[in-house]
Amino acid sequence: MSIYTEESVKNLQAAIDAVQRGKNISEQELVNQYAVSIETATQGLVKKSTTPSDDVGGRIRQQQRIRQQQRVRKLEMPEIPECGLLS
Repeated sequence: MSIYTEESVKNLQAAIDAVQRGKNISEQELVNQYAVSIETATQGLVKKSTTPSDDVGGRIRQQQRIRQQQRVRKLEMPEIPECGLLS
């Protein structure tokens, strides 16, 4: 959980802590609400932002994407030799 912001983890923990165990089947709607709250809080987890110096793997992936894009551009736009017809 250390990769998520403190606030978003607190929201998830609050949803988990709100659960009252040992409910009767007649209270299924309340149990469903607990589940929705936990699910919503889980989806609301926010990753901490990292600075470029902290995210070496991210920088490597970014460089790989740039190189891949450059290779694709070269394939899409082949150089056409001049033939002197257009001048």
